[in-house]
Amino acid sequence: MAPEPYLAPDAPELKLLAADSAYTPIKVSEKTLVAVPQSYLGLSLDLNDIEGVAHPDFIGFIRHLTQYDTGTMLMRIGAYSADRLVKPWPSSVFKALTTLNKATGVQYIIGVNQHAEDAAVTQEQVQRTAKLLPAGSVVSFAVGNEPDMYSLAPKKGLPGSLMLKPREWLNTDWVNVARTLFKAAAAGAPRPRMLAGPDWSDPNISKDKLQWWLNSVHAYLNMVTVHLYGGDVINDKHIKTILADKRMLQKLKNIRTLVQVAKSNDPPLPVRISEAATISYGGVQGISDTAGAALWALDASMEVAFQGGAGIHFHQVLNRENNANYNAIYYSAVTNRVRARQPLWGYVMLQQALAGGADIIGRAITGECKVWLLKGRKSGELRALIINKADGKQCAANVQLDAAQAAKYATKGMSHYLWAKAGLSDSWRIYYSNTFFDQWGSDRKAPEVLVPIQRYETKDKAGKTTGAGFAVHLMDGTLAALLSVPLAAKAPPAKGLR
Repeated sequence: MAPEPYLAPDAPELKLLAADSAYTPIKVSEKTLVAVPQSYLGLSLDLNDIEGVAHPDFIGFIRHLTQYDTGTMLMRIGAYSADRLVKPWPSSVFKALTTLNKATGVQYIIGVNQHAEDAAVTQEQVQRTAKLLPAGSVVSFAVGNEPDMYSLAPKKGLPGSLMLKPREWLNTDWVNVARTLFKAAAAGAPRPRMLAGPDWSDPNISKDKLQWWLNSVHAYLNMVTVHLYGGDVINDKHIKTILADKRMLQKLKNIRTLVQVAKSNDPPLPVRISEAATISYGGVQGISDTAGAALWALDASMEVAFQGGAGIHFHQVLNRENNANYNAIYYSAVTNRVRARQPLWGYVMLQQALAGGADIIGRAITGECKVWLLKGRKSGELRALIINKADGKQCAANVQLDAAQAAKYATKGMSHYLWAKAGLSDSWRIYYSNTFFDQWGSDRKAPEVLVPIQRYETKDKAGKTTGAGFAVHLMDGTLAALLSVPLAAKAPPAKGLR
């Protein structure tokens, strides 16, 4: 079930995996490739049944996710439902959000209407939100949602956009409308530069189009936002397809360009993925609610950070008895119960990988065995995140240290792991370091049981240590492991010395 340690990388089992392209060696570098920002992980929620966020067990799950010193969690509220709402939000929404904020410290990116093209409506929504939510709890107002979809007609059995715009609206009206509405929203906001957008439906907005929009609204912004969905609701039939690195990188390849455009403006702006999930339109059963979906959330988050993204928000739709398939937290408004689902464990492992702030210092892929190396900014510890995308197969990583690094780090690490009996397609239960959430109405879980990983050492003929490393073997059903190696303990000073 758990990752198994091997004292040397030449163990027969690892040689077999190497022959099967399921063995990934990676040398530790002390050079920071990407400093992952604090407040990186966020959630995104529609307005439907938003009272669920005030449920004690929903609050409990948020507390679990925010216990790792990763910064204040930002929660984006509104999405499509807010962009079609032309009246004030119900008071119950503000009551629930206030309860969540006071219990967890969560802060908000609040969606307001752009679709109606009514500056008075947009400004009133901003002002009412600023008045009814606790001071300082709103970091940004997102004006509009997926303007590139405003003219989308129904197709292949999928619903199109509600209240369709003319086909050419995006090219003829969008920027002028945005200029007017963002100005109105900014006038109603309690502080300068509190707006976000454009909330494009995917990361593939062209750099010229993004800059065209920025030229009109940059003065009001504190972030640029786009969405990310890993698969296609019509064509994708298995989570493994969406997990494939080639597919994932194709989806993400434009993020680095967007980051460059946003940073080239004065002042530079961060780019956040304000809405993300495996598949849009609520996701697909057997794909979006699987153990593989947790793995997708984990790896996609790392890739977005690697491309320079400032954060990622995983979307949840709390809709009576019809929660979205991709929800990590399921809320039944009818029975007033909350429970965790598979994707949540991807969020947990991400937060543990980023605990106390972390920098990415390495990335390597062999076949379907992927390794991320991170360094804790506060603790200085070395972390290796091993992701096994080969369904029903094993994989292993060899984290290699030179002699100086061998002296710097401890001789033993501890590993969390993510295991599912049915592999990627498991929709029943994930064991996370031998624990799990599985009961309605409870966010409580048993203590985690970590796996010790003893390092191997290489020596020259004189017996001097020339290097060391940690070989981590993920057995059948183990989908990911997070190895943490602390700095070596300093020897106490000799008696009589200071």
